[in-house]
Formats: sequence, structure tokens, C-alpha cells
Amino acid sequence: MEKAIKNRDLLSFAHLACTDSNQLHAVCLDTYPPIFYMNDTSHRIISCVEKWNCAEGTPQVAYTFDAGPNAVMIARNRKTAALLLQRLLYNFPPQSDTNEICMELCVRIHFTHF
Repeated sequence: MEKAIKNRDLLSFAHLACTDSNQLHAVCLDTYPPIFYMNDTSHRIISCVEKWNCAEGTPQVAYTFDAGPNAVMIARNRKTAALLLQRLLYNFPPQSDTNEICMELCVRIHFTHF
């Protein structure tokens, strides 16, 4: 991970971050009794990111989750972070009767110059 960050290698960083996050939550599900940190929204966020990264042929965004359902997303740069926000708003639109984003969605977006 340190090498990927030092070399600004988003491909390696994204692979490590996403894999590590997925494995942590898989272990939590494999305990007895199982621990459910992620929710349906968490899984939808993963799906959105994986589809986007796959369509582009290279990672645009990496994700990880805190010890709960809250996504932390790392974007390649400011432009990619803006595109990510657009995608999230499309997939998780604000409620029609309010100006607030869906309360289920808790995401932190970080960008760096990879």
C-alpha cells in the first residue's frame, strides 16, 4: 500500500484498498454470530464503483468502508471526484420532497493526484 501511494499508482492502490475492505467485511459475515456492518446502500455503492471502473478499463475510484456502512471513496483527481459525485447523485437521488441527499448515503470523497 505504501509503495502504491508513494508511486502514485492508483491501479495498485485501488486493488489493495477495495480487496482489503471486501475481505474485512467478509470475515465479519463469517463470524458466529455474523456481524453485518454493511447495508444495501453499501453494496449499491460498491456495484456503482465496480461498474464504472470496469467500463473505463482502469480504476477511477477506490473505496473502503469504515467499521460500518459508510463509504470512503478515493478519486484520482478533482475532476474524477466531481464525476463520482454526479454518479452518486444519479444513483442516490435526493428525496423529491426535500433538498437533502438520501439519508442512507454517507460517503466521504477524497481526491489525490495519482
